[in-house]
Amino acid sequence: MSIEHEIASILKITPEGLKTRVARMRLGETCPRCAGSGRYSFNRVDGDRCFQCRGAGNILPRNAAGLEALKARALVVAQDGTLEAYRAGVAAEKACKDAKKRVLDAWHAVDALNGYDKIWRDANKPEHAEIVRRNKICVDAADRVDLAFTGQSMRTSYRKESMVECPIARLAILESALADIAAVKESLQTGERK
Repeated sequence: MSIEHEIASILKITPEGLKTRVARMRLGETCPRCAGSGRYSFNRVDGDRCFQCRGAGNILPRNAAGLEALKARALVVAQDGTLEAYRAGVAAEKACKDAKKRVLDAWHAVDALNGYDKIWRDANKPEHAEIVRRNKICVDAADRVDLAFTGQSMRTSYRKESMVECPIARLAILESALADIAAVKESLQTGERK
């Protein structure tokens, strides 16, 4: 078994994905071309991204001594919990993919049941208060997801706030928003059955 295969098994990745895992976890050697910045000379196709490290700033070592040092770093990372935290973050990123679309699709499904799209011009009338309340829950949920993922509110697009950097926190916000919308949908469906 080659040393690359040993490192890949320690980092719980296939040998083909080893370069990416080492780069994203910043375990490799500093890229000699860009000196770790990930940027090099500008071209119109890729901008100023370094071709040697693909913009990561570090690369997989080429010599045996460098690979042994990488193996030692990989063992430390695997034992101290950093690897599991990284893997949880990657799983959360995958789960959050298309978050805004998922929330808006759920909102539109509720909107079809709720009927807000038909009464929005007369939303201030007292008889529409419950429909407006349910729609506001959906708007708030979508706004929380928008702020977390883009740093921008749907309501005040000119105001830029800090977005949530932690993918696990983003996933929690997404799940909370989807749960709020699902609760509204459930209340609408049970209300129709009565």
